[in-house]
Amino acid sequence: MKIKYDEFEKAVEIFGLIGVENKDDIRKKYLKLSKKFQDINKAYEILKAYVDSFKFRFTKEEFQEQHPFSITENGQWSLW
Repeated sequence: MKIKYDEFEKAVEIFGLIGVENKDDIRKKYLKLSKKFQDINKAYEILKAYVDSFKFRFTKEEFQEQHPFSITENGQWSLW
C-alpha cells in the first residue's frame, strides 16, 4: 500500500495520536472510534425509520408551516 504523507497525517488526526503510540494503543483507539460509528449508524437508522413513517399533508397550511418565509403568488416575500 502506497501512502501519501497527507493521508498519513489525516489518519493520525482522526485517531488523535500524540507522542509515541504502540500497536495496542492504536487498536484500542480504533475500537473506541468504531463503537462511536456503530452509535452513529444506529441513530441514523432510528431517524430514517421515523422519517420513513412520517405522514406529509400536501396542503397550503402544511406548506406555510414548513416554509414560513416564502414567495407569494405576486412575487413578494411573505411571513404567513
